[in-house]
Amino acid sequence: MRGFLSQHRAPLLWILFPVMLGYAAARNHLIEVSFLQILLSLFLISVSLVISTSSRPLKKRLWGFSFFTALFLTAAGYFQFCNKYPNRWDQLPPREAVLTIELNRQFKPTSHATLIRALATIHEAPTHLSDLIDQRIFVTFTKPKDIASLSRSMHLQLKGILTKLTQPHSQQTFNRYLLNQGVHFTLTRGKVLSVKKEPSFLQRFYQVQFQNFSETLRIGLPLPNEHAAIYAAMLLGHKAELTKLQKTTFIQSGTLHLFAVSGLHIGVIALCLYSLLALLRIPPGIASIIGLSLLYLFVSIIGNPPSAERAFLMIALFWIAFQIHRPINPLASLSVSALIVLLLRPWQLFDVSFQFSYTVVFSIILYGIPLAQRWTAKWKPFSMLPLECWKWRHHIVQTVGKVMLETTAISLSAILISIPLSITYFEIFSPLALLINIALIPIASLVITSGILSITSGIIGLSFLTSLFNHSAHLLLWLMDFITSTAVTIPGSFWQVDYKISWIGTASLVILCSSILIGHLMRWKNSTTFYIPFLILGLTLIFGVTFHF
Repeated sequence: MRGFLSQHRAPLLWILFPVMLGYAAARNHLIEVSFLQILLSLFLISVSLVISTSSRPLKKRLWGFSFFTALFLTAAGYFQFCNKYPNRWDQLPPREAVLTIELNRQFKPTSHATLIRALATIHEAPTHLSDLIDQRIFVTFTKPKDIASLSRSMHLQLKGILTKLTQPHSQQTFNRYLLNQGVHFTLTRGKVLSVKKEPSFLQRFYQVQFQNFSETLRIGLPLPNEHAAIYAAMLLGHKAELTKLQKTTFIQSGTLHLFAVSGLHIGVIALCLYSLLALLRIPPGIASIIGLSLLYLFVSIIGNPPSAERAFLMIALFWIAFQIHRPINPLASLSVSALIVLLLRPWQLFDVSFQFSYTVVFSIILYGIPLAQRWTAKWKPFSMLPLECWKWRHHIVQTVGKVMLETTAISLSAILISIPLSITYFEIFSPLALLINIALIPIASLVITSGILSITSGIIGLSFLTSLFNHSAHLLLWLMDFITSTAVTIPGSFWQVDYKISWIGTASLVILCSSILIGHLMRWKNSTTFYIPFLILGLTLIFGVTFHF
């Protein structure tokens, strides 16, 4: 236990925490950083550097306070700078405008196949709208018949209705999602006037490969096939391909994370690549370069979804540490990847995917793994029988019991953090989510493995293997769909809920994470400390949540 915990040193947490607090304060307009405050933060950094070498306790506390405050102010100012938009638009009404935009990401087509919905960046604007250049924008426009396809990096000149987004009251609105992505403007009822720039060679290559992967994953499967959409969502990140009923079922069962590209998926793919390269006896240094290059190529082909990029970053840190024979420190890797993401894209902090990804992994590392170690250390089913006398059935019971305890502990730690976020963003509480996830995670891993083997077989031209792997995945997906569909029909499997006061969700999440961190710092000295986070969650559910029976 101590050996494992001693590796979990992450000094960057002392930078990450004030940065997140600074972003949150700036995002909620609790602080407006001025030039004088920036000077103050620089002064505090200088003070902290000067007194950091002192051994006196008072000066050590002063150093910590100065450093924390300086980072908090700097982060708030940086967020304001990155998320800044022309304030005059708060008072301006919608208007017609002609803008040149660069496509960044397209959303699922609507019932009107020619209506395009996408996120973009403004590159050119008329003189009176020049303050909008480099702003992120959500656009909807009709696709011209003379344009065969649209892809990222393409520059289009559009004419439409320009509107400033307003802050919605509910978490479950598309406007809230856009604002959390750093988007402040929309251009609706758009019409393409001209194509200013064709997509780059790389983007065209990614688009062609994406289409090839999509077709490969359908080889041998009967059409139409309702499970093909789930297959595409899990392998290629096309969660938008899920039907409304499928998405609702997965949300109600607490398993939506299994049907979109996330850390689990990228981790399984990385493991497949590592195993393949090891079987080919490729030297470790070269294998790491090849493996990470192929993994990033896959992430780029599926459109660089933020969840996949974050997972790639964490895996890259793990892989590099392993190859250079450095101790693998999951918490340090988590801190580094989170800090890099937030420095490059500050608005990611308020994205539901970011919050789920990092808080769940944080809980697994600091709570789930120690809990699993505590349970498995006490799992001694045949302690009175000498090991030399064990038969095959004793070893099976020992191994299966250990695996079940570890899986339950990890799942508990994930559910512990997922519940407050699920209530905040989906207004759903799923008591059976723990059991369902324990059953589905191994099956989902097999589906992902089958998909990667299918794509690999398709690349090398072995269509019969591609069909075999697709049929295997199809059978597993049918089983997953059956389990989730059956689970949500059980009375009490989920409830529609909401917080009595909106800030309770954020407060409970912060308190939960703090209790886990404190438990980690105290090295979980006794078994009772493991119950404190669940006590906090229970009190939140009893006194802070309204259940709609």
